[in-house]
Amino acid sequence: MWELIGQGLSVLVTGFIGGVFGSFVVNPLVQFYDLRRRVRSRMHYIAPLEGPDLQNARDTLRSLSTDLLAFAETQPRVVKLLRRRGYEPELAARSLLGFSNSLAVTSADKALFREQVEQSLKLPLSYGGATQTRHGG
Repeated sequence: MWELIGQGLSVLVTGFIGGVFGSFVVNPLVQFYDLRRRVRSRMHYIAPLEGPDLQNARDTLRSLSTDLLAFAETQPRVVKLLRRRGYEPELAARSLLGFSNSLAVTSADKALFREQVEQSLKLPLSYGGATQTRHGG
């Protein structure tokens, strides 16, 4: 009888721990990787745009930047885990904002911000529209 109660409690405790881990670690990680994917998708979409389309592009990148910054500010434990893996969500957010502000001009700043976003999110580096995969990252 006590053995059954012990097994039942073991199952409940294991389920509880799994639920807590899922809620506080796995779900935020999934959210981060989804944001990362959306940033990359928008950067590819925006690359060839010119003229009036740039305002919408700028707004989209700013929105993603604020989403990344909010994530970094509200998920400190997960951000610490991500940093150990080489991701820098805060730097990515600030660099994405800088990139959005430099869209309308051709400058070294634009390339620098783009590279900072890619490096801080561990994305393949883009040079002039071509994507190169980094080794060791």
